[in-house]
Amino acid sequence: MRIPAIVALMLCSLAVGGCPQEEPARETAPPPVDLTRQEPASPWLNPSAQVISATRATCPDGYDIRQALYHGQAGSAQPEIILRLRDYNSRQHGKADEQLLISVPHSGSAQRIELPAAAAVLGLLASPSRQAWLALLLDQAEETDYTQAPLSLYHAAGNASYPCGSDARLWPLGLTDDDTVIARPLKALQLDNGLLAESVDWSSDAQRLVLSSVSWKEDLNGLFSAGDATTRTAGYTISYEPVLPADASVSYFVSGLSPQLPAIELLTCAYHVSYTVFAWTPPLAWVEQDVLATVQFLPDSQGTSQRPNHNGLFRLVTLNTKRRQLTLVEDHLPAGLPFVTGGGVLFYTLQRPHGDEVRWELWAASSDGLQKQCLWNPDDNTLYLSVEDQLGGRRVLVNRQVLDLSGGQPALTNELREFSLDPLPTGQTPLGIEPLRPVQPAASDDPLSPFAGGPPPIAIPD
Repeated sequence: MRIPAIVALMLCSLAVGGCPQEEPARETAPPPVDLTRQEPASPWLNPSAQVISATRATCPDGYDIRQALYHGQAGSAQPEIILRLRDYNSRQHGKADEQLLISVPHSGSAQRIELPAAAAVLGLLASPSRQAWLALLLDQAEETDYTQAPLSLYHAAGNASYPCGSDARLWPLGLTDDDTVIARPLKALQLDNGLLAESVDWSSDAQRLVLSSVSWKEDLNGLFSAGDATTRTAGYTISYEPVLPADASVSYFVSGLSPQLPAIELLTCAYHVSYTVFAWTPPLAWVEQDVLATVQFLPDSQGTSQRPNHNGLFRLVTLNTKRRQLTLVEDHLPAGLPFVTGGGVLFYTLQRPHGDEVRWELWAASSDGLQKQCLWNPDDNTLYLSVEDQLGGRRVLVNRQVLDLSGGQPALTNELREFSLDPLPTGQTPLGIEPLRPVQPAASDDPLSPFAGGPPPIAIPD
């Protein structure tokens, strides 16, 4: 009987070396990606796409756009814009600069939003859908001061106010939907150069306000960032003791698959200590399903610094919540510069050298940082450029500050500009702003500043 050749080889192998060992499975390396043929993930990243741009409003000298946000449904043809303006025409010693809210429609004149008497605006919150927004107010009644004055949330559409806590003042961190606010206790409010700076107690329990029931309840996770691209929420906590600044850190969390489960810790990074009353709060937003974007701080490792965790590098990064993997999108950013996300795209601004000068630029990037497109390169008169908001990944709001020296006296104006993939209304919307106080020169803290004897300049985030 003849033995087949293959069986004979197997018997020979057993006789010489015993049972053959099973080799472990090997992963096949994926083929190299040809980046030159990669299709743009969004029209914003396609150089051939038509992006429409128009100036929506211009603030006169003496006013500063602090915030601008959309109010309307995603895909809405004509959303309105809510502006938070600071009036620094006449600064009063020991008092914060007055602020006002303006509703800018797609056509016609802008309207000032009437607020409760003695209320000072501290900030705006918008829901992920942009169908709801709230104003954070401080009661500036004469018998109260900043350290004791009560806070409230004001919903202009419903003409209703919601107290920010009963036993302790709470600082809202974000709207996770049209009806839910997440907040943490407020430790202090301090006045600096006409603005109030908050200090949040990150070690205490978070609170949740459901607007429909007008009730605050303890929140297990304190996650304050949500987006239309995902059903999950994210957030972070900051660990910082003034006596141990070198140990300061920020830890990121994401919600579990079930609302009853505790949050999942994703990453812990070094925290940037500003050494001013304005604490650094890294922006956090969802780019797409399972992908977050934030600003990461890398402290300077060149020896011991007199101000630990202050100098370093700020990077725009994305974080995959499944793989817990960081991806670099942009490097060398200012600490306080904001960004927004929509339609799987990140929108941000930065400064780049142009010959002998440095100019601001508006950029769009994919979540992996491999696709980027410069959307706008304004002239060298631009002092500051920031992305304020987006709507449905189709529209982007940008605030531009311009210094005009043509009149002999420096004038600082704010221009609100809109970029869109859809048609935009033509013409600017007149704001029709009247000063809240008589216009009087306000002395600058720096006698050598060109603004000495005039309105103070607007500080650029460090």
